[in-house]
Amino acid sequence: MNSTRCLVLFITALTPLLAAGQQLALKPGEYEVVSTMSMRGSPMPAEKKTRCFTEEQMSSVENIFNVRPMAGFCQVSGVTIAGGKISYKANCPNSIVQVEGTIGSDNYAVVRTQKAKDAKGADVSTSFRGKWIGTCK
Repeated sequence: MNSTRCLVLFITALTPLLAAGQQLALKPGEYEVVSTMSMRGSPMPAEKKTRCFTEEQMSSVENIFNVRPMAGFCQVSGVTIAGGKISYKANCPNSIVQVEGTIGSDNYAVVRTQKAKDAKGADVSTSFRGKWIGTCK
């Protein structure tokens, strides 16, 4: 009975990690990322930044498809990476997130839609377009 319980607990703990850690086709390195955010239906100016993604950061989709690395902050589920497309959901402390888009070995384009859990929060939609520009500096 104890070994069965331990196995169930192990599988329960491991399943989200496997889903969140599904291998991305992106190569590590420096990316130019353009993000465009819309909050409460009002678009904000696009931002262009460079971001360095290490091999370690590539283990979590939330590190890549978020404004800043956020692994462990949200509970990621339903990660699907196939045929140049990516999608997943994340349950965050203040919002429910849906991410969908396309991904290649050196580029990506995704839309991250956050729905507030609380009436005081704001729904936010952010599009990210990233392209590999070289090794990290």
